[in-house]
Amino acid sequence: MGLAKTSSVGDYGKSLPSLGDIKTTAAKIADKGWACISNSSPQVLAQNSIVEFYNKKKALYDNAELVVASWQSGISSLRNGDDNYGGLGIHAGKYYIGQDNGLFSTTDYIAGELTQINNVITSDIYCFDNIIIQRNAAGGLNKIDYETLTTTSILSFSGQLNGGSLKCHKEDDGYIYITDASLFTVHRILDAADAEIELLYTHGTTAVYDCRKKGTKFIVVAADGVYTTSDFVTMSLKYDIHLNGATLLYHVATNKFIVVPFSEGGDVPVYTSVDEFENVVEVATGVARNKRTAYLDGNNLYILAVGGYPYNASYYTQTIANIAVGWTRVAIANTNITWMTFFGNTMLATVSDKLYYSGLVKKTYTKTYSINGVEIVITYYLGSDGSKICISETTQNAKLAILFNILGYVEYFVLDTTNKTLVLLRVNIPITYMFVGGEYIDTTAVAGSFERFVLLSELSRLPYSQLKEKTVGNTIVETSLFNTTSGEYTGSNIIPANSLKPGDIIHVCIKGALSTASSAPTNTVKIKLGAVVLVEDAKQITASLSNCYFKMEKDFLVQSIGSEGVIVEEGDSFFKDKVNFSGGAFRPLSSEGGVTVNTTIANALDVTYIWGAEAEANTITSRIAYINILKA
Repeated sequence: MGLAKTSSVGDYGKSLPSLGDIKTTAAKIADKGWACISNSSPQVLAQNSIVEFYNKKKALYDNAELVVASWQSGISSLRNGDDNYGGLGIHAGKYYIGQDNGLFSTTDYIAGELTQINNVITSDIYCFDNIIIQRNAAGGLNKIDYETLTTTSILSFSGQLNGGSLKCHKEDDGYIYITDASLFTVHRILDAADAEIELLYTHGTTAVYDCRKKGTKFIVVAADGVYTTSDFVTMSLKYDIHLNGATLLYHVATNKFIVVPFSEGGDVPVYTSVDEFENVVEVATGVARNKRTAYLDGNNLYILAVGGYPYNASYYTQTIANIAVGWTRVAIANTNITWMTFFGNTMLATVSDKLYYSGLVKKTYTKTYSINGVEIVITYYLGSDGSKICISETTQNAKLAILFNILGYVEYFVLDTTNKTLVLLRVNIPITYMFVGGEYIDTTAVAGSFERFVLLSELSRLPYSQLKEKTVGNTIVETSLFNTTSGEYTGSNIIPANSLKPGDIIHVCIKGALSTASSAPTNTVKIKLGAVVLVEDAKQITASLSNCYFKMEKDFLVQSIGSEGVIVEEGDSFFKDKVNFSGGAFRPLSSEGGVTVNTTIANALDVTYIWGAEAEANTITSRIAYINILKA
């Protein structure tokens, strides 16, 4: 048998079923987040050995579960509007949500705390570069500036409250074009804080559902047909069809317009055209629901449908190239979903005034590898945990085998939905130390054979890297040269318990600038691992240095491990005057042999600096600092 980490889905391994034939220690490892697999290559998780892990990964691919968001505040609908999302939008990392009790913002649209911006009763909002467009309580429109969050009415109307369909699109000419079914109008507005809204067209008393611009022409979808115009004065009826709501999409790669009806009885087709609706093709989809909306993502077209027997909610999907071929229907849930929309890779649904979400839109991604002049293309899906999932298929499995044999790694899980097995990520480097439940365990101490291929997360790694410089100056207090301020570094300078093995090398590098006062100061460098000082070196340094270049490099060799492990440190530092090329000094930093260190506990690796005198001119700045661990 072998062992493999569940990788990025750690909680899934915590309730593994009984492993039976595995030794007690191995079972303990499995309970901490590992899955036992056969010793075959590639490594396979059979359904009869790890049912739960297979099913969890399969669920990430299926998009089968709807989960309620942690906040609730009277949601009624989240309307979809192609590349702009009615009801939900994002700007500068913050999400904006329109609800029946106002407009709110949050930093996490699934689990974040809500901040109320206004109390306008609407779920129709669209987020653009500088402003939010929001339908207001009078049936007109508001704009909200991101900087001030000021709500300003830009259009008043005494018509039906929240009636009809609101659509907003930012086009290449810099304008936002706004259609409103209850206002029967097309407006436009510059995407700027001081913009004024301009009425372009009124379609009598008949609803206007959508409008897109292509070149100098506009395509207008109204209740009584599809029109084209260049000036909104002369309107040419191109397709005579009566619609009760519709979304107009444009697929750039194929130059194709797509009209998806919103609410019609029976199985209503979508309508496509590649010549501005001079010729229209009707395409049957099998979408027989009361409410429909559409979402275009790359080459994939999704139609979301709510209501109708036997499922209350489904989505239908097909690529643009195969739009006239049979569509795939995915049933979401047999529950009272009032609206659905897609946002990024997440599907959102409103159910009984609550927001539900599922973490994956089932769409395909591709990655191309160049192997000996031959391109190998892998098709995969993204799980909601970020993992890459391939569906087992003979041709692609052969491609993955080539990647493994030549590159030495495969970064994909492979689901075999017929035989119900799962192939793990794999890297062709056998190791005996594996990270388990927060610590490294030596599997050679476990009875039996546990060799396996190491996972990506266990390769030679860069555990600490500094993002912003740190200066130690005008102080005689011992101070670390590593920046550990939140947000100003990545990783950690903590060496985990039991993570080292004989032969491992830890490399530390610090580079930056050094300045001294007119009176030559002393300084002390200390290199520490936990409470143990490996090196302590005090020197007097040249006076009146100005922004000299300095570098420290140190290597630590793990000779033995345990409570009395032995580590040897050898390194040096030097500085060099940028102006006077001959000015500078070299400084050996050596532990002068092995030093006893307890490697069974977590130890902080640190380099500290102590100035002998306080002076504003005495400064040392670490601009680049990192720790690298090379596994034996």
